[in-house]
Amino acid sequence: MGEDTTEHGQIVGYVAVTFFADHTTCTNYRWGDESPCSRTLLPTLVSEVVRRDVVMETEARAVFDEMFERR
Repeated sequence: MGEDTTEHGQIVGYVAVTFFADHTTCTNYRWGDESPCSRTLLPTLVSEVVRRDVVMETEARAVFDEMFERR
């Protein structure tokens, strides 16, 4: 896929979903041979990552903030 690296190592795949005002979407991805799962499992992996990072992190932050705002 190339030589793009981060503090986590070489980038081996990506998924990007764009949402438009008219409720349409556009999906782009690149999934190389070194990616963490097969293409058939990609939707499940993306779903879990989004659930963890978008839903759970936001909810945990709200609970944490509420705990300290009441004191």
